[in-house]
Amino acid sequence: MKWNRRQFVQSAALATAAVATGTRGWAAAKPAAAKVTYVDCHTHIYDPTRPQGVPWPPREEGRLYRPVLPAHLRKVSAKHRVTGTIIVEASEWLADNDWVLEQAAKDKFILGVVGRLALEDPEFEPQLRRLSRNPLFRGIRVRGGASPKAAEKTAERALGLLADFNLTLDFNCLPTQLPVAAQVARQNPRLRIVINHLANVTIDGKAPPAAWVDAMKAVAEHERVFLKVSGLVEGTRRDDFRAPRELDYYRPVLDAATEIFGVNRLIFGSNYPVSELFAPYATVIGLIEQYFGEKGPQTLQLVAAENSRRAYLWQERK
Repeated sequence: MKWNRRQFVQSAALATAAVATGTRGWAAAKPAAAKVTYVDCHTHIYDPTRPQGVPWPPREEGRLYRPVLPAHLRKVSAKHRVTGTIIVEASEWLADNDWVLEQAAKDKFILGVVGRLALEDPEFEPQLRRLSRNPLFRGIRVRGGASPKAAEKTAERALGLLADFNLTLDFNCLPTQLPVAAQVARQNPRLRIVINHLANVTIDGKAPPAAWVDAMKAVAEHERVFLKVSGLVEGTRRDDFRAPRELDYYRPVLDAATEIFGVNRLIFGSNYPVSELFAPYATVIGLIEQYFGEKGPQTLQLVAAENSRRAYLWQERK
C-alpha cells in the first residue's frame, strides 16, 4: 500500500514524528537533573539497502527511507546522557527479529529488543521459545489492527506464554482500543504491558478527551501496565510538520498521564527516527527533562530509566 504524507501521519499502526532544529521552547535543566541518565525505550532500526529491502518505512517517505542503525541513534543522543536503548520492531517479517538481534549483539548500547510475532500464528510458541533464548529479547509488540484479541483461544495461549517467559507486551493502540488492553491485563495479571505513544492521543495544547482519560484510568487499575511517554511531537499531527517546542503545549496531556499512572509507571521513549519528522531529538528529550525535572531529579530518573528497567527487565551490558 502506498502512503502519502498525510496518511503516514494519521496511521494507527505507527505514530509519526520529526526534523526541525534547535532546542528553543524548553528551559535548561536544573543542575540536579544534569546528573540524570536516560534509557530511550522506543527507537527503531532498519536498513532499506539490504537485498530484501524493508516492509517499512515506505519508499515514498524519503526522510525515513534510509539506513537507520544504532550508530545514528548514538550520534543524535550523545549530548543527552542516553546510556542505552530498547529497540522496538518496525517490521512484520519474522526474520527481522533475528536481524535486529544480530545488530544488538554488536552494540552494547542496545539493552533489549521488542520484536514482532503474530499472536494467532500457529508457530508462535516455538518461535517465542527460540527467540527468548537470547537474553536481549525482551518481548513483542502488537500494533493497530493487530491488536490482541483476548477472546481468541490462540491469542490467550500466546499471551499466557509471554507471561510464562517473563516477557513484555508492547501495545501500540488508538484511544478506542484501550479497553482491549484493560481486558488483556485483567485476564493476564502476570503479564507486563506497555502502552505505546500515550495511546496515540491527539495533542493540541488542550486537556485530553474525557474518553481517553476514562479509558486510561481503566487500564491503569492494573499494576503491571506501564505507559510509554512517547509520540509527543508526533501527536500534534501538525500539517506543517513543525511540532511546538513549548512545554505548556504538552502539559495538559502529561499532567493527565502522570495523575492517572503516577510517576512509577511512566517510561521515556523518543520514537526515533520517526519523531524527527516533527522535531529534533533534543526537543523530544528536552520536554521530558523539563516536565519531570520540575518534580525533582528522583522523579526524572524514574521516568528516564528506572521504570523501564522494571517493565523490560533490561540489564547493563559490559
